[in-house]
Amino acid sequence: MACIPQPVTRARRGRERGSVAVEFALVLPLFLALVFGIIDGGRLMMARWMVSYAVARGGRVASLRGTAAVTDVQNAVAASASLIGLVAANVNVQINAGATAFTARKSGDDVHVWTTYTFTRKLAFVFPSATISVAGTSLTSVE
Repeated sequence: MACIPQPVTRARRGRERGSVAVEFALVLPLFLALVFGIIDGGRLMMARWMVSYAVARGGRVASLRGTAAVTDVQNAVAASASLIGLVAANVNVQINAGATAFTARKSGDDVHVWTTYTFTRKLAFVFPSATISVAGTSLTSVE
């Protein structure tokens, strides 16, 4: 004989009435933490890529003989990472490990450009530590 499912009775339905709301209340915070964690993780990766690109571009600008001053390099780095709010004051430029002034550089000198950006999570309630330091560096030769 085949088993025929019995219809749900009113008494059984009454006992299960609030179970969906309780399950929703238990799962929703976990789901939102996962979604917001993914969003912040994406923002962190974007910040890392932008800092890396910005210092590479700064190294390229510094390696060109036509660049007149360190501030030109710092402004190029800041402009390349303007979306994350990197400021020119946080950009460091050094020629031959500090042995040569920027204006006295010549072909073959090494230019080191580096910066540190402090990434602040927008959704700090997901993770207790609200800031992460993102660093970027570039070492190029003057053309």
